[in-house]
Amino acid sequence: MPIGTSKLSRKGQITIPKAVRKSLGLEPGDDLIIASVSDKDNGTVIIRKPNLEDYVREAEEALEKDNTVSHEELFSE
Repeated sequence: MPIGTSKLSRKGQITIPKAVRKSLGLEPGDDLIIASVSDKDNGTVIIRKPNLEDYVREAEEALEKDNTVSHEELFSE
């Protein structure tokens, strides 16, 4: 499992280390899901590429709230 370190910039940005980007197959412009795991002591963050299920879940949630979501909105985030 590739591991690297990164510093948070003043703008709240990070650079994902090359070894991690390579292992995940990340390319410039790729969408990512970033989630914090509620662990006060460790501060764990999960980063992964979204999959079709993520987009379907987002569309279902919008439908439940009676909101419409265009395909541009679904696939632009």
